[in-house]
Amino acid sequence: MHPVCIICSTSSLDGDGTAHCGYPELPGPASPAHRADNSSAHSRQRAPMSYRIKTVAERTGIPRNTIVAWERRYGVVKPVRAPNGYRVYSDADVARLQQVKLLLDRGFKISEAIQLLDRPDPLDTPAAPPPDAPRSAMEELLERLLAFDRPGADRLRAGFSTLPYRAVIDDLLSPLVRHVGHGWERGTCTVAQEHFATAWVRDQLSTMLLQLGGGPPGGHRVACATPPGERHELGLLGLGVKLALHGNRVIYLGPDLPLEALGAAVVTQGIDTVLLSIVNRTDAGSLRELADDVRAVIGESPRLVLGGPGVPEDIELGCPGVITTSVPEEVLQG
Repeated sequence: MHPVCIICSTSSLDGDGTAHCGYPELPGPASPAHRADNSSAHSRQRAPMSYRIKTVAERTGIPRNTIVAWERRYGVVKPVRAPNGYRVYSDADVARLQQVKLLLDRGFKISEAIQLLDRPDPLDTPAAPPPDAPRSAMEELLERLLAFDRPGADRLRAGFSTLPYRAVIDDLLSPLVRHVGHGWERGTCTVAQEHFATAWVRDQLSTMLLQLGGGPPGGHRVACATPPGERHELGLLGLGVKLALHGNRVIYLGPDLPLEALGAAVVTQGIDTVLLSIVNRTDAGSLRELADDVRAVIGESPRLVLGGPGVPEDIELGCPGVITTSVPEEVLQG
């Protein structure tokens, strides 16, 4: 089983950590005049500096194992390898890592900081809004969506473009969906309004997952879907975003997925864990039958997680390799 973690600790650190100068070596002995000419040219056109990882860690304040983990998971920098196998970092690499550190100090997560690096001047990005800001904006956003005002809703969402994705999901989008659902149950929200609002939320979550690229290519591979007949996917999409933020590689297969299609994806995509989101209330017998049917098409290797609000708490199916939980996020991050 592959471990799932945010930043992995590695014992394979590079070299002795001494600094390395990138100036080209001068050939053989030279006359004083030749040395003077070389010195003059050297001062006019300095070769870029290069550094070993210990020096980079000291300059940026980022631990060496963290730098290596970021390289592997997110490709934040791509050092070259010296003939002796040591990592060699450029001035540009050091500057990029320093920008990441500054963004982290402002409250952004590593995955969000890396996204911000693609902006023309990432350090001009304002700090994340206060934690209570999304809650205060939720009612206004709900009003815009119930009025079918997509441009107005988009403008409000743009005001939180620097807020961490997890906060957007937990403090803005999830409460919004709950309010819309309660309004539909009480008859204060029409079916058309409910569909319009949830479609907008689906777009926001899909965009987040797309911008994250589904998570790092080398991460623990999680297939996210809902079983046949289950069409509720907003919770699954939000969970997919959180899993990608935590270093998992999310293969999002969507709602109401035929089990045969799930089995084919497990084989072709090298899936480590299959997560099926269950929103509709389900009893133990139905869950056990579903687990048996899914295991028959995915084989014995992948871990199977049946999770969501439709799963009764503290239920035990007695099926090997099957985990049931009402909070699948906790299982997959453990």
